Amino acid sequence: MDQYLSDSQLKVASWLFEQKPRLRVRLLYVSFFAVGMIILVILFFAGGLALKIQPHQTIIRQTTVDMIRRVDPAMQFLPKDLQVERIQVVVQPKGAVDLVAHVVNQNATWLAYSFDYSFTADGESLPTKRGFIMPGKDNYFVSFKNSPRAPLQVSLAWKNIRWYKVKSQSDKDRLESVQIYPQGWQFVPGDKKSVVDSIVVTMVNDTPYGLWQVDLVALAYNGERLIGAGESKLSNFLFRQSAVTEIGLGFLSEVVEPKIIIVPQVNVLDDRSIMYL
Repeated sequence: MDQYLSDSQLKVASWLFEQKPRLRVRLLYVSFFAVGMIILVILFFAGGLALKIQPHQTIIRQTTVDMIRRVDPAMQFLPKDLQVERIQVVVQPKGAVDLVAHVVNQNATWLAYSFDYSFTADGESLPTKRGFIMPGKDNYFVSFKNSPRAPLQVSLAWKNIRWYKVKSQSDKDRLESVQIYPQGWQFVPGDKKSVVDSIVVTMVNDTPYGLWQVDLVALAYNGERLIGAGESKLSNFLFRQSAVTEIGLGFLSEVVEPKIIIVPQVNVLDDRSIMYL
């Protein structure tokens, strides 16, 4: 082999020797750039994987909570939430709307002792009222709204609910002792102008104690169709006594005499309802 270098080879070798520091710096830049790109790629894929894992973990966590609720014996003894069976809307001729909600307490041993409830009609919250539902029973809640037409969306919501566990025999005896019922009623038609249609009803208290107040809800039907609703109260309702009250039903659209259902409401497990005389 020829051990001598040509002029061109000498020039290349000389150039490489002169450029060696610069080439080293450029090589470092290229190395840093390559390492940075690799890190960015790793972070990109790691972030995508985290986004995929997070919803999956959320699903697993929620599923675990649901399974605990079903399996944990302690959770099975908690009361079930109240259930809205139906909300009915009645538009009356004089620009009024009656809202009636049928709500069920599915718990045989839990009293929905008290809660605040309110209707919402097309985004408008109607006045809040206080309610209760006895164990394993249902109740009707009524509200009224001035409007010439029926709202498109109606809902019922409650909050601040207090539950009471019925355990003692005295509580059970008191629940079974309640006997409040209508003895008779008479429909009183209005003039369809300024005097509303109403009923005059006689209520009987066959409960073995007096009650400071009993709320009444009256529902008027034409056949199976709800055509009106009203509310009233009875105060100082003595035991084994009867009381007469009038309940307004608004301006009913039908002229015929309606079928009436009276729903008495009193929380007898609230000692403040009982007349201890």
